[in-house]
Amino acid sequence: MTANAEDKVYRLDALKWAFVVVLVVAAVVGNSAYSAQPVIYRALVTIALAAVAVFVAINTAKGAS
Repeated sequence: MTANAEDKVYRLDALKWAFVVVLVVAAVVGNSAYSAQPVIYRALVTIALAAVAVFVAINTAKGAS
């Protein structure tokens, strides 16, 4: 195989990192905004947002290295 065939192309990395930042900010702000809700619900939503953020971050050039 040639080196070109093995290189993975990462597109829209800046947009992906911006989405990761938005997810983290949403988790922090949402946790504060919904402080009257039970902790278990806030924790589940925060874990779900973190999982999506990690998945998106791993699919970037920097996250894959």
